[in-house]
Amino acid sequence: MKKMSFTLIIALICITMFSCDNKLVVNPLNEDFKISEISSSSGASGSTVTLYGKNLDCGSLSTILIGDKEAEILSYSSDSILAIVPPLPVGPYTFTTISKDGIQQFVSEYDILKVEPLKITKISSTSGYVNSQVILY
Repeated sequence: MKKMSFTLIIALICITMFSCDNKLVVNPLNEDFKISEISSSSGASGSTVTLYGKNLDCGSLSTILIGDKEAEILSYSSDSILAIVPPLPVGPYTFTTISKDGIQQFVSEYDILKVEPLKITKISSTSGYVNSQVILY
């Protein structure tokens, strides 16, 4: 049992030492990350935007900016990053990604759109069976 615990501790130390930031596990070819495309050139504040590229899971990306506001990164994988568009007034902005070494990796135009809130004034029925149709006005 002691030998197994010791082996497990050594394995965890090795995983920590050779993490993605060192580009030894996830990115064995030591290639830099590259963003090649954005899912949309416009969206509302609070909506999500996806960046596509390669080697995106190695911790090389530091910041995603829309205008001067930082977008929150929700998730990432080797070929995509999902982020939330920050609160900004309607209008055109520059979409920029910045690597940890301060280099701009991707620059594009991004338009913040105004989205009218959904307003329901009437419901066709106040009761019904499961899977029955309800019309919202």
